[in-house]
Amino acid sequence: MNHDEEHWRQIVERFAQLTRQIAAADVNEIWNYGPELPGATPSKIEECEASQPAPLNSDHKKMLAATDGWQGFYHDVDLFGTDDFVQNEKIEKAWQILEAASEGSGGLISADRRKHIPIAAASFDIDVFVLELESGVVRWIAGQEIEVFPSIIAFFEGMLHYNEESLAALQRDPWLGVGSG
Repeated sequence: MNHDEEHWRQIVERFAQLTRQIAAADVNEIWNYGPELPGATPSKIEECEASQPAPLNSDHKKMLAATDGWQGFYHDVDLFGTDDFVQNEKIEKAWQILEAASEGSGGLISADRRKHIPIAAASFDIDVFVLELESGVVRWIAGQEIEVFPSIIAFFEGMLHYNEESLAALQRDPWLGVGSG
């Protein structure tokens, strides 16, 4: 399915509005929230692609053109931007987590640096979201496979839903069951 710039602009704006609502409801500052970054320029996307062992997926390029990364995309998960791919520090950490998960799963979770690319990862946990370059499928791995999204846009929409659940939970209980002390 081809998703044009307008669709990406709309979903990023919906996500940004929701993130602002979550930040306001998170009175105890459980998570960090950053704004979405403006979309990457074509030259930044080209530089990013040149730094990778395989060409980027076309939908991934569209996502980067809509938002060039996002700190606190979901809880402590950061969506990687072009600078993250070029600088490689966050990407390498994500690969280490993915490779450990693959080894621990006896190969059930396979991750090949020529066929996959991490697109988001938790800062303080083991959640990594990895894109299969050929199929466009995004897999959520946290020691095991948590969920499979059929595309990057489905990943965005799925994380939008998870953030809506987080907002509702924070509105019910600002401490999320941990207590106030």
